[in-house]
Amino acid sequence: MRAAQKRGVTLIQNISDEDSHIKLGDMDIQLYNYKNEYDADGNLKKFEMITPTPLFQ
Repeated sequence: MRAAQKRGVTLIQNISDEDSHIKLGDMDIQLYNYKNEYDADGNLKKFEMITPTPLFQ
């Protein structure tokens, strides 16, 4: 996420089953291991960027 933010790349967060399969030229790409998460009101939960805590200070 940090690299995307740094380079101005938009992250797509609400991926449908149809959107999880794309073709780029001769490449056929299928996304796996993703799951949209929704809050109690049915709104998509947004990713949060978490700053890792250093192991040693």
